[in-house]
Amino acid sequence: MSVSKNRKWALGALALATVYLILVYIIPGVVDESDGRPQPVADLSARGSKHCPMKHVHVTIEHGSHNGYAWSVIASIKKGHACGVWKLGVDFRPRDITPGSWEGFWEIPAGGHLPDSATISARDETTGEDRDVSGIVGWDVRTVVFITKSGHRFVVHPSAPGRRLLKRFIWLHNFRYFLRFYPVGDPVRVAKLLNIRGRTIATDHFRLGEIMKIP
Repeated sequence: MSVSKNRKWALGALALATVYLILVYIIPGVVDESDGRPQPVADLSARGSKHCPMKHVHVTIEHGSHNGYAWSVIASIKKGHACGVWKLGVDFRPRDITPGSWEGFWEIPAGGHLPDSATISARDETTGEDRDVSGIVGWDVRTVVFITKSGHRFVVHPSAPGRRLLKRFIWLHNFRYFLRFYPVGDPVRVAKLLNIRGRTIATDHFRLGEIMKIP
């Protein structure tokens, strides 16, 4: 009789312990996963799921006017060829849309950005009345010295996207951009990249009016 009572007591204690575990550990975990709280993501503006859908986002990072014509630099992000890849695009419009406009795309990790060590991607175009050289460089590049066909030199200090854009879009991190107008008749041939200390990172030559070296 005593053995039977002890067994019943043990079974009862085990049942109470099981109920306690369910109430304290299992149910709260289920609620946490289903209460709709946003999960930490690198970039809420272009979020992708396990099936890889994501928004195709466009943002104007700078605009202005030159000789009475509007110009702009527009950045975008879209899904790449695989779930773990995004495509960063930068569209240069030195004279509204044409002539001289071009758009480049560079692969970056999904939820990430270009590496610090990225070098340069640029094109030299004619807008009709003048020429422009435009492109992007990695974050470590602070100065670009362009050398023209005749040996003339001019300096460009690439800009970073604004702080608000950098805070909102992680894919805009780690690159700088430039768009520089200059007189026709003497196209650029060489781009010399310098870091913040003025030391040379790389010297690249334009081929058919472009350099495509990122990263």
